[in-house]
Amino acid sequence: MNQKVYIGKNAIIDWWSDLQTIAPKHCFVVRGHRSFEACGGQEVIEQLQKKTHCQITEFEDFSVNPKYEEAQIGLEKLLQSKADMIVAIGGGSVLDMSKLIRHMAMEQGYKVPLHAMPTTAGTGAEATHFAVVYIDGKKQSIAADDVLPDVAVVYPPFTYSNSIYQTACAGFDAVAQAIESFWAKGATEETRAYSIKALGLLWSQLPQLVQDPTEELRDQIAEGAYWAGRAINISTTTAPHAFSYAFTSHYGYPHGHAVALTFPFFMKLNGTKELYELLGVSADNAMQKIAEYISSLGLSLQLASEIDVKAMLQEVNLQRLSNNPIKVTLEIIADLEIYLKSHQKEDFSRYNGEGTPLRKAQLRMVEILKEVDGIFRRNNIDYWIDAGTLLGAVRHGGFIPWDDDVDISLRREDYDRAREALQKELPKSMVFVDWTTDKNYFDACGRVKSRNSHVDLPIYRFQKEQGIWVDIFPMETLATYKEKLWGEKIYGKVFRHAHNEGLAVKKSRLAYWLTRFLALLLYPMGYMIISFFRYRGRKHANVITYGFALCTVYPKHQPEWIFPTQDIEFENLVVRAPHDYKSYLTEFYGNYMQIPPKEKRVVHSNNWKIW
Repeated sequence: MNQKVYIGKNAIIDWWSDLQTIAPKHCFVVRGHRSFEACGGQEVIEQLQKKTHCQITEFEDFSVNPKYEEAQIGLEKLLQSKADMIVAIGGGSVLDMSKLIRHMAMEQGYKVPLHAMPTTAGTGAEATHFAVVYIDGKKQSIAADDVLPDVAVVYPPFTYSNSIYQTACAGFDAVAQAIESFWAKGATEETRAYSIKALGLLWSQLPQLVQDPTEELRDQIAEGAYWAGRAINISTTTAPHAFSYAFTSHYGYPHGHAVALTFPFFMKLNGTKELYELLGVSADNAMQKIAEYISSLGLSLQLASEIDVKAMLQEVNLQRLSNNPIKVTLEIIADLEIYLKSHQKEDFSRYNGEGTPLRKAQLRMVEILKEVDGIFRRNNIDYWIDAGTLLGAVRHGGFIPWDDDVDISLRREDYDRAREALQKELPKSMVFVDWTTDKNYFDACGRVKSRNSHVDLPIYRFQKEQGIWVDIFPMETLATYKEKLWGEKIYGKVFRHAHNEGLAVKKSRLAYWLTRFLALLLYPMGYMIISFFRYRGRKHANVITYGFALCTVYPKHQPEWIFPTQDIEFENLVVRAPHDYKSYLTEFYGNYMQIPPKEKRVVHSNNWKIW
């Protein structure tokens, strides 16, 4: 590869210095639109003209996805200008257009050097000998030695004004290039060395950059993108890129986002032990981990329902597909279709569309949650949204469309204080209830209920308050998970029957009284045993799980997953959530971003009355 490269914050200064010896007379500048000025490109060209006294002809009249006929127009302008140097400043589309124009000019015997300056960090176009062009609406790749820029100027400050989404799309494209060049059929020791170098600058830094942008991180991503480009310049890309083009041309997905759509599928198919070790994943969790990685960048893997997945897969780029290390058979494509369709967005309005009974109930729960959050914050009571509520916040930004309750958790030692604060500060339209306020309340958790509503659930028909509610779960801190299991066997059923669960179950009167008598008899012993378990938990806090007698689902949460809690948005409210909600939800649900099949979407009640 015969290319001169300038990388870093001094790249422009070094480039200018060398231009003094080249002394171009007329520069043909291929540039972007508004981003050209925003990134500082305009200033660079003005300085170029000032330092070299060259004429400038600019070309910017082309699409985001460059068309062949637009490149022909650019070629005509180049030939008319008689420029002796092409300077390209822009993202991947701009660089591709400049490379196409130079290639077409060389085919006509017009020799002109090309200097490429990327303003995004991801495409690696400044380092490759191929360019993307759309011919009759289909994305094609043109490859030739004269497509490779003679000079690459990787100046990170050009990327400082990039939006977070643009950063994520371009950055993931670079990550994908580095990974694909590692597993590609065309991979060599050289490409793998470039891949490793690129991933060392990209893999952990990109999520950090998206969450908390800094110049230092942008500098690393810009350099990493260049090395990823160097890698694919030799190996070329594989199946994720081969299938991405149609999603861009037909549905407008930015290139990096389009590549991300199929990447988890191919990570599982193509990954090797060496690559998994490099990325810190395993064969068992590779698909899930890369999906989580992509989601952490803010790139959704969900597809709109109107996308014709089958048609998109039929427009695969066969050249790129042939470079995949595993032959992509019709059976694999069929599996890929199933995978993508499982990520298609549905119209969930049939569950909780505006005005539906479920949506009205959800909005009443939001009112309760707002009051509870305010009371807890004022009284310094730490809590976190839990279970389906947390999942909804992460996956949907609010309620899971078919979910009909709100779950809050807090430490067992904070529960009594929470009860006292709620009883004291809740508005008159709401009331706190638990086993201390109602003799027929048999759940080992508290609830805040709306008094201006009614839920018709037969199992709770003997309780005083029948309104829509928010659950408040006391969580146990234990030394071992086995203590939770033993506590349930010894204490769980005893608690519920001691608090009149039998009233709600159709039993004979004799069976009810006999069961309750035994429960009351065994209750003190059971309570002593769980008190001992709680004592051990205060000494050795190894696992956090739902309170005794509370739930049949017993996740094993680590304390560091929860604390310190953090803010998260739920239905336009800012509420508290676990510190590492990804680990928390994975323990609970596995691949929590996966939308469940329709038969598993359960609404527990639709008998709400609200006034």
